[in-house]
Parts: sequence; C-alpha cells; structure tokens
Amino acid sequence: FFKEPVMDSQAQQWTQTLSRYVERTIMPDGRDTFESTPLLAQTLYRLSSRKGGSLADLGCGTGKSFAPFVGQYADIVGIDADAANLAAARQTWAGHSEIRLVEGEIGREDLPGYAADTVLTSLFLHQIPPDRLPQALKTIRRLLKPDGEWLMADELILFDAGQDAAKFDRVYRYLLEHTVPHEVYERQIKPYLLENHIYTWREMQENTPPEYRFRSLAELEKLLAEAGLFIETVEEITPFFGCLKIKAV
Repeated sequence: FFKEPVMDSQAQQWTQTLSRYVERTIMPDGRDTFESTPLLAQTLYRLSSRKGGSLADLGCGTGKSFAPFVGQYADIVGIDADAANLAAARQTWAGHSEIRLVEGEIGREDLPGYAADTVLTSLFLHQIPPDRLPQALKTIRRLLKPDGEWLMADELILFDAGQDAAKFDRVYRYLLEHTVPHEVYERQIKPYLLENHIYTWREMQENTPPEYRFRSLAELEKLLAEAGLFIETVEEITPFFGCLKIKAV
C-alpha cells in the first residue's frame, strides 16, 4: 500500500499498522507486488472455524497467505494469474503433495467441479474490475461447499462514511495518496485536491473513476447478498482495512 511521505500522526499510525499485515515485494522481473505478511495469514487462520478438507486460495501470490493452513487441510489449491508468482510458490512448497498451484484469474471458473470447505482471498477486491465483481462473487459462491466459509482480508470503508464526513475525508485523502499509482496521484489528483474542504462519500462516488473508487462494507454486503452470501464476522485492522468471514446464505 505504502509510500513514505511526510504524514500526520494518524496517517503514520495507519501506515505502521498496515505494514505489519501487508508487505511490498519486488519480483525477480522488477515488478511490484503486495503479499500477506505472516501476521495477516495468521489473523485469517485465527478467524477460521473450519479445519480440514479442502481450501482454495484465490490470488495466492507466492503462497504466503495459505502458509498457516498447510498441514491442517488435506487439499490446498492456489490460483494466481501471474506465472512468476506461481513459480515462487512452487519453490516454497516443493514436496507438499497436498498443494496444487494453478494459473488462472480470480473469479473465473478455473476449478470446475471443485468444492472448497474454505476460500481464502487477500486484497481481492482491487484486482476485479467493477463490472466483473458481481459475477466473481457468484463464482466464489459456487466454489464454496454449502457449509463452507470465505476468509477475506481487504480494503473496505468499514464505518458509515455518510455519518462521519470528517473521518471519511481523512481516510479518503490517505488512500488516494497511498493506493493510487504514484504518477496518477501526482499528475491527476493531487493538484486538484482542495486543502480547506471536507470530501464526502458522495463526492468520491461522483468524481472518482470506477477503477480507483473505494468500496464500503455496506456496498459489499449488498453485492454478497445478491450472490447468496453474507458477512458473519468483521475484524477491523484500520478503518479501511480488515478481515471478514463470509458464509453462504
């Protein structure tokens, strides 16, 4: 998520907290990627109520996110669209016959006939174009066993932004600076931000391109309901990042 600009104390606290859960990694080909830290993986593991059976990690990266689950599940499948990520994961988990690594895109039917006791995702929402998200959620619902659970760690506005405009303004400015690509922020956003203005949730929706728009917990709940899913548990890490346990209706 993170750069290191001059920040106020609240922004510094958010950055320090997030750095414990998500780490920036430079791949061998020079690309930036973001990986779960052991703490984030352990937080998702602690949130889980099922152990054993089958697990599907969608967007598994280099395989760090499912590490605590290894040895607890008879079958683990990691899916990622990036061949370099999968190569690193295969090296890490060589010799573990219960782990399969599959090249594919999140939300597509890349595991036909597979039924998972647990689905795992980390930083899933920003990888799915907004127009494809409803279908991706339905695909995950089909992947889950009727009594299965989906463990998600993601960026979401976890408070009522309409009721606390000042808090949303602080979060919005922070997320713009720390999550939008640097050149886009510096050239297309920063010059137009007003210093003495409180940005509202409505303004964000109206003025932010869909691919950079932030999602709220309430929006996700609505989309999940349409896919036959609901949120059972929310564990907040910051006001805009947390871990969720999701189940089928």
